[in-house]
Amino acid sequence: MSDSDKDSESSANLTPPRKLPKKGGWTRKKEGNTSSHHRQQNFRQQWLKDPAFKDWLLPDTKDVTKAKCVYCPGSSMVAEISNLKVHASTKKHIGNKPGTSGKTQTLTSFGFQKGVVPPNKEKARAEIKLAAFFAEHNIAFSAANHLTDLLKEIVTDSKLIKEIQLKRTKVTAVVKNVLGEGHKADLAAKLQKTLFSVMTDETTDVSSVKTSCIVVRYFDQEAQKICSTFWELYNVFKETVDTEDIPTANAENLYRALISSLSSRNIPLTNVIGFGSDGCNVMMGDIDSVKTRLIRDFPGIIIVKCVCHSAHLCTSEACKQLPEGVEQLARDIYNFFRYSDKRQFDFRNFQSFAAVEPHKILKPSQTRWLSLLAVVERIVEQWEALRLFFIDFTTNREHRAKADVRNRAVAILEKLSNQFYKLYFSFLVWSLPIFNKFNLEFQSEKVVVHNLHVKIRELYTEILLRYLKREYVMRSNLEEIDPKIQDCQLPDKELYFGEPDQFWVHLLKTEDFSDLAYFALSTLSLPHANADCERVFSKVNLLKTKLRNKLIVETVNGTLLAAEATKGPKRDGNCINFEPTKEMYSRMTKDNLYDLKKKDDVSEDVPDILFRDIDFE
Repeated sequence: MSDSDKDSESSANLTPPRKLPKKGGWTRKKEGNTSSHHRQQNFRQQWLKDPAFKDWLLPDTKDVTKAKCVYCPGSSMVAEISNLKVHASTKKHIGNKPGTSGKTQTLTSFGFQKGVVPPNKEKARAEIKLAAFFAEHNIAFSAANHLTDLLKEIVTDSKLIKEIQLKRTKVTAVVKNVLGEGHKADLAAKLQKTLFSVMTDETTDVSSVKTSCIVVRYFDQEAQKICSTFWELYNVFKETVDTEDIPTANAENLYRALISSLSSRNIPLTNVIGFGSDGCNVMMGDIDSVKTRLIRDFPGIIIVKCVCHSAHLCTSEACKQLPEGVEQLARDIYNFFRYSDKRQFDFRNFQSFAAVEPHKILKPSQTRWLSLLAVVERIVEQWEALRLFFIDFTTNREHRAKADVRNRAVAILEKLSNQFYKLYFSFLVWSLPIFNKFNLEFQSEKVVVHNLHVKIRELYTEILLRYLKREYVMRSNLEEIDPKIQDCQLPDKELYFGEPDQFWVHLLKTEDFSDLAYFALSTLSLPHANADCERVFSKVNLLKTKLRNKLIVETVNGTLLAAEATKGPKRDGNCINFEPTKEMYSRMTKDNLYDLKKKDDVSEDVPDILFRDIDFE
C-alpha cells in the first residue's frame, strides 16, 4: 500500500460521514472547527390570526412542532414560518384552494353533500350527545355497554348507528374530558373578560370523601342575564407525594385551592369582586380564615356571609328555647315507623278513621333549611291519628312487641297526650313560615342582592309585630292612608320594572349608559346566599349513591360540568337541543379522552375501542 493510499484511508476514518439536515430538526454545519444548531420550534397560535395563513392553517394534534393544511389532505409540515410560506406558494396548495381553479368549487366538490356534516364529525356529534344524555339524566355509565348494541339491533338501516362505539370507558372519558373540560374552557374564556363573584362550601359524600365545590356568579353576555354556574368540585384531602404537606381543611389550604382553581385557567384574579360562603369559622372568621386572606390579597373585595345560613341559625337558636322533648318527639315518631311496613299499614287505618290525608311522617333534618316546618305541619295534621295509633299499640295485646319498643311507644303517647306539646307544635306552625318565606326568596338563582337590606328589615319588622304593639312599630295609622294622594305615591326609583338585571341589560345596549350598566351588572353579580353550592351537593348525592360509591371526585366533577354544558349558552336547553361546541369537537381525540399518565383517571381498563384522531375543519 502506497503512502497516498494510507493518507486517504486515514483521512476517511477521521472525517465523519456527512449528515443531511432535517427540516425542523437539529442540523449541523461544519465550517472549520465551528458548528451552529437550529432550535426546533412549536406551532404558534398567533399564526392562525395571520391573513396569509388563517384560512388554511391548522395545528397538528399529534405533534406540537408540526402544522397541517386544510386544503391539502394528508399534509404535515414543520411549524416554521418559512415552510408555511413555501407551502402556500406550491401548485398543489393553490390548485386545492377553493375558487382558484377554472370553475367555482362547491362543498360537493370537497366530497361533502350540501348541508351534511362530515361523517367523522357526525359520528363524534352523536357520541357527544349520547354522553350528554347520560350526564344530564344521571344514568350509570355502565348502561352504555348495552345501549349502543341495543341501538344497532333496533335501527338496522343506519350507517351512523353502526359506526357509534360508546361503552362505559369511553362515555366516562367523553363526559369528563370532552363535555366537562370543553364547557370549563368556554366558561374560563368568559371569566377572563368579566367581573365575577365566587361562592364555596364543603360537604362529605356517601363514601366519606370530603369535597369542596366552587360556584361562580357573573353576567353572561350570551344569556344576557346574571348566572350562577358550577365551576369545580375537588377533593379536600387529596393524597400528595409531599409527606410534609399533609392536606387539611384549614383556611390556608382552602384558600390556596380556591386561588389555584382560577389561576390554573389563566383567569385574572383581579376579576374577582365578591366572595360568599356559610358562616363557619374557617371561612368567615376574623383572625385566620379564607375571608381574612381574601381581604389581605384583594383590597376592596366584598365579602357576603350566606344570609340563609344566618337566618337558619337564628331559627335553630330560637327553637332551643323550647323543651328538648319537642324536637325529640318528631324524631321518635319518624324512627318508630321508619323500618316497619306493618306499622305504616296499621297507621293508615287510623288515618282513615280520623279522616286525615294518608300522608307519611317526614324525617326531621338539621341541615335542610325548609324541612323543619314541613315536619311540624305533618305531625300537627296527623296528631289525632297518631294518638289513636299509639293508644292501640300500647294497650292491644295483639301487638307482640318487645319491651324496649313498647316503652318507646309509651313515651311517644305521653307527649301526644300532653296538650302543651301540641301547643308548642302549633306555635311552630304559626312562627316558622316567615323564616321559610325569607329563605326561599334568597335561595333563588335570580338577582335578589339588591333586596337584601330591605327584606331583612321587613323580616325583623314582622317578627316585632308578632309580639309588640303595631302602633309602636309602625308609627302610623294604616286606615288613614289614601293611595290616590300624589305625595304618598312611591318615588320612581322604588317602582317595579321587572328583574333588575334585565333592566340593566337593556341599558347596556345603549351607547350613553353602557358603562353605567356594566358597573351595575358587575355589582348585581355579588353573592347573596350559598344556596347554589348546596344545590351542587344535592346533585353530588344523586350522582354518588351507595350503588355508585366508587365514582372518584374527578368523574363527579366532569359529570357536573357536562350537565351544565347541556344547558347551552342561554342556559335553557337540554340534551335534545344541545349542540357540541368547537372546543368539544377538538377534544374528541385519543390523547384527550384517555390520558394514561393520570393514575387517578377513570380506571385502569383498556378502552373499549380503538379511537383514532379526528381532524375537523
